[in-house]
Amino acid sequence: MRRESCRGFTLLEVMVAVAILGIAMTTLHYGQAQGIRAQARSQNMILATMKAMDLMYRVNFTRFEELLPRAGESREGTFEPPYEFLHWKIRVEENEYTPQILNVFLAVTWGSEVENPKKKPSRPDAGEEGAGRSLEICFYRAATLR
Repeated sequence: MRRESCRGFTLLEVMVAVAILGIAMTTLHYGQAQGIRAQARSQNMILATMKAMDLMYRVNFTRFEELLPRAGESREGTFEPPYEFLHWKIRVEENEYTPQILNVFLAVTWGSEVENPKKKPSRPDAGEEGAGRSLEICFYRAATLR
């Protein structure tokens, strides 16, 4: 007497299907996590650029003497809420070719580089193995405006 074929899956087929599904889901999850990290980095770079442009405008065009240090000095601080996770530092140097021009270096930094390393980072991309992020620009200002 011949045995009729059973309908259904064998244990081996189920295990192979679960393994394939597990690998596919892990790959999709990794891709999604990378996308979220890239979006957070991009958002922080946009915010840092926006705040750096604002600070640069204030230093160049509105005579914010308390923000702009003397040549050879630097000054630093944080932005107002909700941007308090962004830290700025302005350094001024005399231009070696033209004494009437000041070289102004502005750095906007965020992430664990400027935070307490034992404290949980306040931004999603700030905790990548202690790597902080920063945006640095250099612009020129007439020394005679002081």
